Amino acid sequence: MTIKTVLLAGAVALMPVAAQAQWKERVEFDRITGERRVAAMFSAAILADKPRPQLFDHIRGLLFARCGHAVAFFFATEDGIDGPGLKIEFSDLDELPIRARVDNQIAEFQAYNRREKGFFALLFPGANSESLRSAIVNSGKLLLEIPTVEYGEIYFSFDLAGTRDLHDRVCGPEQAE
Repeated sequence: MTIKTVLLAGAVALMPVAAQAQWKERVEFDRITGERRVAAMFSAAILADKPRPQLFDHIRGLLFARCGHAVAFFFATEDGIDGPGLKIEFSDLDELPIRARVDNQIAEFQAYNRREKGFFALLFPGANSESLRSAIVNSGKLLLEIPTVEYGEIYFSFDLAGTRDLHDRVCGPEQAE
């Protein structure tokens, strides 16, 4: 084997590990019946793209994709979603068109502004082929433009490599759309 072949083999062997590092699975079972209650994937919590307001050096964006359901976008700190005292609001409209670049295509997804239990979230409904959930599962890169009330538009880049394999394992391939 040449050194180039060894390096290529090493890169291919590490691909699933890299995908696992970007997304984590969450599966919960009913302790009484043993049935699966929740199956979902969380993205890594990532910093906004530069340039960004000073506050976003510490606040990250997080995607949550629940199997068979919607995708949600949250702001997060190291203390968790919407860490203590974090009150960054999305645009105050109930329905928002969210612009995105999916791989090299421009897309727009409908999102609903949700304020529940003291935190703010954008909810992207649907599991069809036009949904954000389908883009996450079937694409390589995602750039989301997130509108906030105080700071304007902030951009988050997500590496989606390997999410299809993780999704199929957690949710089943029939839900991939």
